[in-house]
Amino acid sequence: MKTLHRKGSTYAALAVRSIEASETHQISKKQVHEFVIEYLKRVHLSICTIIAHDEEQIESFGDIDPLPFYEEKIYLKFSDGSEEIVVDDFGAPQAFLVDMDYEDNFKVLEMASSKNLFNATFHWILTVTSPQQQLVVATINNWFNELNIHVDSKITVVNLLGSNNDARETATNSSTTTTKQGHQQVSLYDIWKPSHRHDPRRKVNINLLGYGILPSLPSTSSKQKPLIYFNDVTTMSLKERNAERKRKSSPFAAISNRLERRRDMEGTMLRVTVVIQQRIHEPFELYLKHTYNLHLDSMHRMNMAILEHFRWMHNLTFHVRRVKSWGYPVNDTWDGMVGSLLRDEADLGGSPIFYYKARQQAVTGVGYTALERPCFFLLQPYDPNALRNIFLLPFSTNVWICILLCCVLFIFVMFVFYDFEHKVTSSGNAWLKKFVKGPQKKKQKARKTENVSKPHAINFWFDSLLLLTGVICQQGLEKSVKSSASRCFGLFLLVFGFLIYQFYSASIVSALLMEKPKTIKTLRNLIDSPLELYIDNNIYMKNHFKHTKDPLAIELYNKKVVVFNKNTMQNEFHYVDFDEGMRMIRRGKAFHVQDAQAYKVIKDTFTEMEICDLIEINLMPQYIKKLQMIVQKVSPFRKILAYSNRRITEHGIMARERRFWRSPKPKCVRQIHKEDFQVRVEFIYSVLIFLSAGYVISCAILLLEIYFVKYCNNNHHRM
Repeated sequence: MKTLHRKGSTYAALAVRSIEASETHQISKKQVHEFVIEYLKRVHLSICTIIAHDEEQIESFGDIDPLPFYEEKIYLKFSDGSEEIVVDDFGAPQAFLVDMDYEDNFKVLEMASSKNLFNATFHWILTVTSPQQQLVVATINNWFNELNIHVDSKITVVNLLGSNNDARETATNSSTTTTKQGHQQVSLYDIWKPSHRHDPRRKVNINLLGYGILPSLPSTSSKQKPLIYFNDVTTMSLKERNAERKRKSSPFAAISNRLERRRDMEGTMLRVTVVIQQRIHEPFELYLKHTYNLHLDSMHRMNMAILEHFRWMHNLTFHVRRVKSWGYPVNDTWDGMVGSLLRDEADLGGSPIFYYKARQQAVTGVGYTALERPCFFLLQPYDPNALRNIFLLPFSTNVWICILLCCVLFIFVMFVFYDFEHKVTSSGNAWLKKFVKGPQKKKQKARKTENVSKPHAINFWFDSLLLLTGVICQQGLEKSVKSSASRCFGLFLLVFGFLIYQFYSASIVSALLMEKPKTIKTLRNLIDSPLELYIDNNIYMKNHFKHTKDPLAIELYNKKVVVFNKNTMQNEFHYVDFDEGMRMIRRGKAFHVQDAQAYKVIKDTFTEMEICDLIEINLMPQYIKKLQMIVQKVSPFRKILAYSNRRITEHGIMARERRFWRSPKPKCVRQIHKEDFQVRVEFIYSVLIFLSAGYVISCAILLLEIYFVKYCNNNHHRM
């Protein structure tokens, strides 16, 4: 036999008919084709393979060429299923039609069961001809009692000989057609089991899917085409039915209806594996259900709470087993939870998992459940050099240069004013008249004035410097000025000093009260810093460093995680337990852990100042990880679990469970305490140095003055 290959997500259809036709009811194959084509349109299928073993069966279908092009792009082809069922890759949904009036066609069902073709990928349509409904049900039970069908099987049995009374009743309820004499009712049955693998003796579920009306003769007009009424709309009014048909025009609506019909799994037991790494001191199932210490294994316990909703929705039971690993490649196989799914030791992964490319080839995801964000937590390290030059911080370099130039200009202008006032005061009006009249006037004899000693020019410079210092330091003018020009200039100088003083003092106070500058913001800053790093001791972080290709992560691992101990002369790995790692954060070290797990401890044990100083640095590129629930690669429970996951997400149950199990990030409520006003010695050491320099310079000048006075007095006595 040839190997079956198929690509992508495809639909298929299976049709079986296995009851002897009544001699009084003969239906042409052309009518069957028209009905099948109409059904394929309703279930959004485009390709149907007709299983026929001999020329007699092929001739019974009438004039049909291989792959004929029907309206609405419906293709029909023939296949001989005596030796194997050939699944062609058309790149589109497929269907199989089997006429069960031929006894040999039952081998097709057995072959499909052995190849596990009764799954969500293929849709089988089985046609029978029997006027007795009880006989149809009994025959269906006889067919599928031992076959491998599951909850995701798509099997539709079409009974081509229903009673005319039922057809007449269906047409009356539909309010769109009337049963004419000779028209035949067609009954549609949906066939499925909760699980054949877990309980082969479980009874087959036969649900009445709907009805159809088959014209008496093959017709060419649209009025004589077959009509199909699914069971969920036959009792609606015309307006409600039209609205329902519009809503169900998409394939997802049809899938939802099928899954709704199959919600009751009749207590089917699913084998579940849950990853718990740490040691627990209570019964395993009780540990998964209790609600204290929410930060311990929170995502695993949250996932089990979600599975509990699935259990109530579908009447399921779980057999939970513990494993210690999510699943990683080991010697061309997988260990942990993924390995148990591959070895058919489990049906469902009870712990959410990172669903990356390698795992996608081994297992199948059901849907996102948990959100995790592993990152580094550390307290902003105190930098003693950050505020060491606090008296230079308020202004930038350009501002300091502008202020210095203005001060030099002020000193020069004040020197000019002092010199001008001294000349006017010492010589009276003669110097002023000379300055006003100009050199072209004749010289006049100046009036003799009192013999006043002329001050040295250096005194004017020092007076100007002291005046500027007093103005900037809000001490006022050291020496009064008399002229109007110098007073006007002094007024503007006082305003300038006031504004500079306000900006300067306010900036210093704000620098002392503001939040500490964060010097470590990126992973590169963390690698270059002298901080010690520690990693939460779990398997997925060790596997991440083992397989990552990120150069920064590799450098961090080689430089910070693997550390050479000079005492033991061996490499040490900085992997620690969760409790020890959280204590190391308060000791000024960095610790990598899941955010929700750390937030609970941070809120309960850290101080308000520590919460505000907390820094989070992401190690992984996609720092918010969506974790999925997984099942086996070809699992019959995938669609129904995905449907349930989508339902609880739409109804807000998923968000509620996340809020309950995930601890929120503690808020930084920064209040002013007395510790915030403490000024350390290192903040003002530059002022102390400046004052000490002033003492030294003043003493040196004093010694020079004493020496100069003594030297002058000695020279005066000698003269």
